[in-house]
Amino acid sequence: MTVLRDDTFARRGRRRPRRRYVSALVFVLIFISLALLVLSRLDHPYVAAIRQTVTPALTPVLTALSGPLAPVRRLGDRLEMLMAEQDEIAKLRAEVQQLRGWQWKARDLERQLAALSDLNRRRVTEDIAFVTARVIADSRGPFARSVVIDAGQNQGLREGFPVVNADGLIGRIVDVTPEAARVLLLTDAASRIPVEIGTSQVRAIATGNNGPDPNLKFLPRDAELKAGQVIATSGRGGLFPRALRVGTIDMQRGRPVLKPFARLDRIEFVSVLKFDSPALPLTTGTVEPT
Repeated sequence: MTVLRDDTFARRGRRRPRRRYVSALVFVLIFISLALLVLSRLDHPYVAAIRQTVTPALTPVLTALSGPLAPVRRLGDRLEMLMAEQDEIAKLRAEVQQLRGWQWKARDLERQLAALSDLNRRRVTEDIAFVTARVIADSRGPFARSVVIDAGQNQGLREGFPVVNADGLIGRIVDVTPEAARVLLLTDAASRIPVEIGTSQVRAIATGNNGPDPNLKFLPRDAELKAGQVIATSGRGGLFPRALRVGTIDMQRGRPVLKPFARLDRIEFVSVLKFDSPALPLTTGTVEPT
């Protein structure tokens, strides 16, 4: 045990001078480096003389090392280029995301413009003025089929006015406020629309049933109906103008029903026809457009 302890202390004693020597050498090198930096900044002639002496001596060494270090240098340049490309890719991805958002907005505006163009091209009657509005709410349930539009008394609308879109008849206004109106769709159970079918002008009443295809009531017993025949408003009763497109005949279980032209589940823009019929009730407090 005594021998081991002596050896241990001896080793520790040998290590301390080595550590002191290394520390002193590092301190001296740091001091020399700082001194050379200061003298180099001051353009001291001693530094210029040392540079002229050391440079020729190190030139062969640097030339010999330049070959093996070339791949390392190229690798460093490649890594720097890859880092720059990563930053560029990140910027491009952000720009692509932004452009996709603008693309979606452009497509939505294009779709809205096409819908408005189709709506404006459809002219039901030359003498009927109309107001174009947008659907802002859709109220559908087991007992009601209606939508709310962003036009009302301030635009000259009142209860009973027919509502169409680019495809055909939608329904009629049943409730109106200064800035909005509620449209009862032709599929609502409370909807009753006088229609005529085909070139033979068979008359009937299109009755809503809260389903997608309204029923046809009060058909003549001898009426010969076929699938695909066009159904339009008859103008009977004065609530709707004549010849508004409504839909076609669809035979379901041997019974004719009305297949609307308009996609009532995808309504965006509508036209409210200012059809002043004597059958329409006068709404008190109606504000005429200025």
